[in-house]
Amino acid sequence: LQNGTYVGAVLPAQQQNEPFVLALAAADLNTYTLQATPVNTDPQCNVLTLNQAGVRGATGAATPQDVADCWR
Repeated sequence: LQNGTYVGAVLPAQQQNEPFVLALAAADLNTYTLQATPVNTDPQCNVLTLNQAGVRGATGAATPQDVADCWR
């Protein structure tokens, strides 16, 4: 944010025993997508995503309600 771009952004180091593995899936001048992959796979939710607009997703979720349930 200090540079006015998401290019070159990095995540903090992953801590041991965290429930998710975090990754910066995409980042450009104005957008980014974060991914949180659960250590113990959840087939309904699978990978959680969050973008710069605050839009939440879940790769295994079929409906908006499923996505909301995954983010609880």
